Amino acid sequence: MDKMWSGANGDGSGQQQTQQPGFSAMAAASEQQQQARLAMALSDAGDSDSVYVQVTCKQLVGVYLSVWARKQIARHVRGVQATTAATGFGGYLGNKGAVAVRMRVYDAAFVVVCSHLASGDQEGDELKRHNDVAEINRRCVFAATDPLAVDPVTQQQQQSSSGHWGSSSYIMDHDNVIWMGDLNYRLTCTDEEARRYIRAGKLEALLNYDQLTREMAAGRVFKGWREGPISFNPTYKYHLGCNVYSGEPVPPGIAAVKAVDSSASLADSADSDEPSGHGGRDSPSAPEKQKKRIPAWCDRVLWLPGRQLYQLAYGRGEIAVSDHRPVAAAFLFEAHRYDRDAVQQLAESARRAIDMSDNAARPKCTLSPNFFEMQQVPFGTPMNFSIDLANVGSCPARYYVVPPPKPRMSSDGLMSWDDNQPICPPWLMIGPVEGEVQEGDTAHITLTAFISGGGPNSPAAFLAANPPT
Repeated sequence: MDKMWSGANGDGSGQQQTQQPGFSAMAAASEQQQQARLAMALSDAGDSDSVYVQVTCKQLVGVYLSVWARKQIARHVRGVQATTAATGFGGYLGNKGAVAVRMRVYDAAFVVVCSHLASGDQEGDELKRHNDVAEINRRCVFAATDPLAVDPVTQQQQQSSSGHWGSSSYIMDHDNVIWMGDLNYRLTCTDEEARRYIRAGKLEALLNYDQLTREMAAGRVFKGWREGPISFNPTYKYHLGCNVYSGEPVPPGIAAVKAVDSSASLADSADSDEPSGHGGRDSPSAPEKQKKRIPAWCDRVLWLPGRQLYQLAYGRGEIAVSDHRPVAAAFLFEAHRYDRDAVQQLAESARRAIDMSDNAARPKCTLSPNFFEMQQVPFGTPMNFSIDLANVGSCPARYYVVPPPKPRMSSDGLMSWDDNQPICPPWLMIGPVEGEVQEGDTAHITLTAFISGGGPNSPAAFLAANPPT
């Protein structure tokens, strides 16, 4: 895990970035600097397999998420998308919120979330953090399709597909998710109790007062998520430049440090529990009351358990450029890859099976005879003809006798077909005109021709009186 301690919280992928005033004017340069620093930290000229390339990055004021992959793995990363949700002052200021990135590694979906939740160590402040989590889950929506993207290996602009995301748009729609950052959950014990437990090394007893552990166990936040065992001291709040919690005297010989990644940042400027002071909250001129905070595990890494994601390690780094200590986690991600040829063969086989099933479900009948001639029909005497409809298929068949369509001219001079015609002429009767024939059975349909009327001088009467010889 050595490479994780490159100045980025959350396994080298994301950090709670803090800047001096003037951040907005330096945002573009800051992002380039972060990328250069991470590239240098992750590079290894002696091993080509360890060459990392940036897959994507996204920034929301003080939250910066950068995703990197080994070069040979980056070729198989697709469908990369990023989204943000701001939950700061008024519910929409970007000093609090989250950045989320999703991608497909081979054919497995993978999501990384980096967040900075509401601060505050007063009773009930955890509800603000609960609300931030709910808002991030609701408002971090990934697009259905991708814009033009840059290939992480060739750096060429390409038309990126959506990675076959289907209807998955929200964080919780995915199976493999890591959520990290300054979650800001505090301890419910007194400051004196917390420091006494830390000095005695009784972290397990101190964890009984951890808000996040308690709220997750009760199902009030991050329901279904997991966190690895915590075996490191609380990550907040320290004097800059040393490993001493705020509120305690700084050891002699350690000067006050004003780092680039200072806690007096735009990202923290709206924190209700962090009043501002002249010279910064950890400067010598800052009042002791506003510097002192109950130590807490504010910085965490959680994951949504699935069948492909397993945590291997969980720890923190001793980087003293901030009042927080960065945390890192190592995971084993078993990304699956489909055999495209086998999938194609299975698809073809499935299509053939469906066609065979459809054909088997279609009725199959024979008509005997399928043509006959009535020849001479005697006047006034009914004449019957029989047709056999045999079902030789494997499913029941329904039949209907329908009239032949008759052409007609519409009022606008166009030719059309008139289907509203009688089934047969008046001198012919058919029965039954509809029915159902079970497989292996035969239906008998009778046609009866009967010619009558016309008077004594009609052609029918003449033929009846003078039959042809």
